[in-house]
Amino acid sequence: ACCDSVFVRNCTGCTFTMACKQLRTRDCKDCTFYLYSLTEPVIELSSDIRFAPFNGAYPEHLSQLESARLGPLSTNLWFAVFDFNDDAKTGDNWRLLTESEEDPVWSPLTSNSEALTVSTIPRVEAGSIPIPSEEEAKAKAGSGMKSFALGTTQEEAEKAMQADVVEEDGDDANSFE
Repeated sequence: ACCDSVFVRNCTGCTFTMACKQLRTRDCKDCTFYLYSLTEPVIELSSDIRFAPFNGAYPEHLSQLESARLGPLSTNLWFAVFDFNDDAKTGDNWRLLTESEEDPVWSPLTSNSEALTVSTIPRVEAGSIPIPSEEEAKAKAGSGMKSFALGTTQEEAEKAMQADVVEEDGDDANSFE
């Protein structure tokens, strides 16, 4: 368990089982992350990345998670991936594994040479808890603030702002009917 951020860079064909406050990847390809994260995992310049909930177990794990201040365990945001290189949010660079694709629980042998078979961290289903950045965006929706990608023209920005007004009003803002 890591009480802070984990940075994974320049990896290809790796599988990771980790519990951390934040995961960031850069320049990774064909990697799988079995993850417990208190924040939304971030990928950058990475492709063919797969995510699944944390799948590890060993006797001291819960006390180590507590020492690292990683909790509550029900707030695992393993599924809420933010891709810096996908403004359109296509998800082309990453995906969530289905349960049938997931590896079994990873566990080192204990003193009596038996591996544990249930993950230390309870499974959190994708989408079952609110995503902080989305909740924050909803709260700011009426603030009049909006960010745009570099290179957005004024015309494109004005159209996007007008579309937001139409969406909020439920009507065409230019209509007087």
